[in-house]
Parts: sequence; C-alpha cells; structure tokens
Amino acid sequence: MPDRAPWRSMSASRAVDRAITLVARAGRRVRGDTPCAAASREGTSRTAVAALVMLVLTGCAVTERISSPDPSSNIAARVDHVHTRFDVLFARDIIEHGAQTIALSNLLVGKDGVEGPVIDVVRRITASSTRRATDLQALLLDWGFGPMTIGSAPPAAEPGEPAQPGEHPLASEVDYRVVRDSVGLQATDEFLRVMIRQNEFTISAARSELQNGSHRGALAIARSLIQDQQSENSAMQALTR
Repeated sequence: MPDRAPWRSMSASRAVDRAITLVARAGRRVRGDTPCAAASREGTSRTAVAALVMLVLTGCAVTERISSPDPSSNIAARVDHVHTRFDVLFARDIIEHGAQTIALSNLLVGKDGVEGPVIDVVRRITASSTRRATDLQALLLDWGFGPMTIGSAPPAAEPGEPAQPGEHPLASEVDYRVVRDSVGLQATDEFLRVMIRQNEFTISAARSELQNGSHRGALAIARSLIQDQQSENSAMQALTR
C-alpha cells in the first residue's frame, strides 16, 4: 500500500516544498475561472498552504523527535533517570573506601594520647563517610542491586602495588597494621598520612564520576565528596608535624 503521508520520512524543508506543490497542483485543476474566483482561490490556496505546512511541520517534529532526539533533552533525561556502569562502580568504590575510613578511624580513637583536635577531625570524617555510604547504598537499591555487605575488616589492597593512572586503590593490610601497632604521636602521624592519601584517591574517583557518570544523585554525591574531603585534607594537613 503506498504511503499516504510521504512527508513523514522527509526533512522539514522537503516536506514544506511538497506541501506547496500539492496545493499548487490542486489549484491548476480548475479552468476558466473569473478574476474574482481566481483571486478567491488564490487566497484559499494560501490559507491551505499555511495550514498544510503547519500540519507537515508538526508531523515532522514528532517523527524527528522520536527518531533523532534533541541532544540536550536526551542528556537531561539521561542525567535525571538513568544510571550507567560508571555510576555503579563509583558507588561501590566509595562505599568500600568509606568502610576503610571508619575502620581506620576506630583504630585511632581507641588509643591513648590522641589529641582533641585530631579526635574532632576523625569524628567529622567518620560522620561524612557514614552518611555518604548510606546514600550510595540507597542508590544501589534503587538501581536493582543488593546492598554491599562489609564486615569489621573491609577489603584491602595488595601491599606494595603502585597505583596506576585512573585507579583509586584501597588502603592495604600494611596500612592497617601500622596504624594499629603505632602508639602516641606516631599513631596520629600514620593515620593522617594514610587518610590524606585515601582522600586524594576518592577525590580522584569523584572527579572521574563527574566526567563519566550519568545519574543525578550519584553526581551530586561526587560533588559533595570533593568539597568535604578537600576540607578534611586541609584540616589534617594542618595537624601533621
């Protein structure tokens, strides 16, 4: 069966030309008009062209919007509603780093001789890590994933492995042992060293999420993480000797 609306597969400009041609042909079919009738028909034809062009453009707009969505509107919808593997990897990465942060913090605050300003920073870090992990676990559930279960001993990186570009490694078992076994000011120094480095890794992960991620909630968490942990690092650097 022939297509009764051929302009639906045309570009907008071609469809307009087709509409004008169709109306012009219809006008030429009438012969022997008087001048008044011709003028009347010309006005009618112009009205018909306008109406038909509007119909054609509307049809084209609908068709083109379905087949070739506007890039800006497509990006907005993607950011608002869709998660990608980058969002999932970011969520899992930050949840694991947050669990390590809390575990290392607990090792330090249980020691004697840790100064008050250090305790204040540790509590601030622990609170932000807990809040962020809760928010990311909620996103994973919304995306159809089960919650990440992390015990009292979070996963650790292999000791001695250098970080490759683009990687955001976890603290290693060696880092845990150094913080656990140190005493006095040395324990504080080791904790600050490990935590500043780990914050730098997670800030890098958040920046990667801002470049590659899609989900609005994950992007908001990444921006918040960068702001919070840059502030935490400034506070910890001020405490280093």
